[in-house]
Amino acid sequence: MRFLLVDDDKKVLEVLGRMLAPYAECDAALSAKDAVILFRDALKKDAPYDVVFMDIMMPEADGHRAVEELRRIEASGGAPPTEIFKLVMISSVSDVRNVCESFFRGQADAYIVKPLEKAPLLAELRKHKILPGETD
Repeated sequence: MRFLLVDDDKKVLEVLGRMLAPYAECDAALSAKDAVILFRDALKKDAPYDVVFMDIMMPEADGHRAVEELRRIEASGGAPPTEIFKLVMISSVSDVRNVCESFFRGQADAYIVKPLEKAPLLAELRKHKILPGETD
């Protein structure tokens, strides 16, 4: 499996990367712009990301806009609906607007509120069949 981790906080990327490294190859981006570049490169190399973990609140472009761009890129490559990347939104906010936008516009599979803790994170990912195994 391949994961793309996107957050403007290096510490969050390090923590998330350590938690997820046993389950997948993880690449990290500190901005929406970097995420788009990595995503395009992965598709060109025929090694797409299975899961994208996207922060919502980032300086140059928020996570919602970044997800829209990633979905456009994926669709232009002809990915069938059964093969689109799974999306996990990670954020310090859990207001109704952001949660709804994540699920309805971004087609999120899960929404996880920071701070990230390993056991609840892994349980949520298993619950939504992003990681194999039973839910905790």
